[in-house]
Amino acid sequence: MDIWVGEVEGAALVFDPAIQLPECPHIFLWDPSKRAMGKYIAAAIRERIRPHANPVAARTHIDSYQAWYLTVGRFWLENEKPYYAQRRQLDEEKRQARLDEEARKAEADRVAYQMAAEPLAAVERFLERYNPRCFYHFTDARNIDSIVSYGGLWSMQLLRAKEIYVPAPGGDETSQNSDQRKGMDQYVHLCLFDQNPMEYRARQDGRIKGSRFLEIDRAILSVEGIRFTPAMANQTGVAPLTLEEAVAQMDFAAVYERLDVSLDEQRQRILAARKYEILVPNHVPIHYIKGL
Repeated sequence: MDIWVGEVEGAALVFDPAIQLPECPHIFLWDPSKRAMGKYIAAAIRERIRPHANPVAARTHIDSYQAWYLTVGRFWLENEKPYYAQRRQLDEEKRQARLDEEARKAEADRVAYQMAAEPLAAVERFLERYNPRCFYHFTDARNIDSIVSYGGLWSMQLLRAKEIYVPAPGGDETSQNSDQRKGMDQYVHLCLFDQNPMEYRARQDGRIKGSRFLEIDRAILSVEGIRFTPAMANQTGVAPLTLEEAVAQMDFAAVYERLDVSLDEQRQRILAARKYEILVPNHVPIHYIKGL
């Protein structure tokens, strides 16, 4: 990739791929007006920068940058490397400590699950009958780093309480307000398919640009207080159900059995089941999320 010149609100910035550091949270962009290198948050600057409109001026900026690099830039880069190396090491130590803690909690959950075998008979019957591979939570790819950093998925209520910034919320203001009014903001919302009408609407509205359906381990059903809804949870008239109630009232066969989609009645059952939600109180710890 060649050196590239862009602009943000009319100000030129030079991007040189050769000086970018791997796994670095910053992008280094050279400012011709200041003859200095700047550090920019990668996700934020990508949203704002555009190709430079004047090719002649862009060529001049590249020539100026190359002259700066030969006299100053390479020394600047060498001075920056130790800082980012130390930062990566600290981040890795924090990540490992977090994984160790999650492993400890997972083992505690496993022991608790064994000790509470009788109350979880409904879960065992459900898993035996339908054998779900996993459940799903859709999000924008821009949120993955935050999910990892904060140890999993949090309810909207706790995201606000903990002042956790979500780069790309899936729900619009209306749906978030509706969740809050109905008390649905105290749950993390999961779905049963890797397709979802709310995810489609979020993509159409531009709130989600790169969808990720995170796979949630089916062991999440052992979490105390988990609930199901036979439609979108904030829909008028929809009440959360226990697993026992959900098995009696919801059409899980439309999810886990082979239906003939050429038949309208069976196709409508599948479309209705795509709106089913699983509600997890407060938090889905990261050890339940596969592949992160």
